[in-house]
Amino acid sequence: MISVRKCLAFTILLMMMSVSAMALEVTVLDEDGREAVMTGFEHDGLPAWWAELPEGSAFDGLSVRLSDDSGEPASFTVSLPDAGADYDSGAYAVFSFHEQEIRLFASHLAYAPAADGVRSVRAVGQWARLLTNAQLLARPDAQADVLGTIDSSTRFFLLYTCRNRGTEYACVRVAGQTCFLKSEDVRVLSEATSLNLDARLLSERRSADDVRFARAAYQANIRSAIGTSKDAIIGTVPIDSLLLVLTSVTLDRVVYDLVYVPETAAVGFAHDTQLAALTDAEAAALLADRESGGTDAPRAGATNRAVPLLAYPASDAGIIQSLASGTGVTVYAAVDSPEGRFWLAEAGEQLGYLPDSALTLTGGTPDTQKSLTVQASLEDALYSQRMTVAVREALLYQQPSYTAACAARLSDGAVVTVLAGEAGWLQVSAADQIGWLPAEYVSPVRLGAMEE
Repeated sequence: MISVRKCLAFTILLMMMSVSAMALEVTVLDEDGREAVMTGFEHDGLPAWWAELPEGSAFDGLSVRLSDDSGEPASFTVSLPDAGADYDSGAYAVFSFHEQEIRLFASHLAYAPAADGVRSVRAVGQWARLLTNAQLLARPDAQADVLGTIDSSTRFFLLYTCRNRGTEYACVRVAGQTCFLKSEDVRVLSEATSLNLDARLLSERRSADDVRFARAAYQANIRSAIGTSKDAIIGTVPIDSLLLVLTSVTLDRVVYDLVYVPETAAVGFAHDTQLAALTDAEAAALLADRESGGTDAPRAGATNRAVPLLAYPASDAGIIQSLASGTGVTVYAAVDSPEGRFWLAEAGEQLGYLPDSALTLTGGTPDTQKSLTVQASLEDALYSQRMTVAVREALLYQQPSYTAACAARLSDGAVVTVLAGEAGWLQVSAADQIGWLPAEYVSPVRLGAMEE
């Protein structure tokens, strides 16, 4: 009997909570006092509203009023970003009302439910860990089959992120399987991590079901993202280049392959039609061609001046160690980047990159059989302080608050330089202004990977 009473009390509590949530009203007026058409929905499991502004309304000077039956209303005068037609790629403002977080989108277009299918697919290609115990899903969908569970703090390889029906998912590889987790449970590792760059490790990965070798059948563009309004090209690989396909994703009936480029250690997407599959024998032959003869053959060399050994082929990359003039190195490959030629070289069992002008090749054939690793901060190794806006439009606020004055409006793909961080906000320099952005509205720029 006690159990029945408890269940009844709990049911009544849920009904009261539901009534309270439904009683919440959100009103948005433009500067002329015209009222927006409001639509309530759920976004990432939280209550959200879509404000369809009257034609010709500005996105600045909007009056927002929140009210319910439980207390005094709250009013704000704010600037909101233009969410466009798709809230999966549109920015929003967050308001707290009676201990409840509310997300508010604004647009001149009518509200439309999220399409059934993945959107905003972004390559990652980094190691990550889990913040809490979570379920492994067969596809990026809350209704997907559960493949198993994964414990908190487990490390795994994060392939890419995507959105489906307003929720962001992470595609991960765990124990040789490719599956999905909610992105909110995942954090990319930034502590000291071993980055294995030995090409021979690639041949050991053929046993994985969805990892395969391919060659570029045409000159292929490698992109950091697909399904967004601005797909960033991070590089181009010439015909017959060897690539490792990590997984594939279908977007709008087009198949894209997530590939690893051995020459630059870049991870990104290529059209499946641009790649040709290789048998193990063909892949082994292509690997052998890469590792013998020409300027890419392992050779001996020495620095001709004091120079830092870099963690990525770019001048502003993280520094692994400083080398004195005359330091002997083992040179493995030439890498052409937008900043010129760099050499992948080993110095004192540390692997990194040296600019062509700082290296003198002396010939010879060093031993290449040992495993090569580099110890460096993953964040410093792959990224600088540059980031790009990852939503249709984001506001640069004068203070880290959605109710602060707007300093500038930044479009998708705009490059910003991070100056500081604070509780989910980033202070950045952009558009000749210094201001604050929500951290979730930007994506790190891989060093040496700016658009052509």
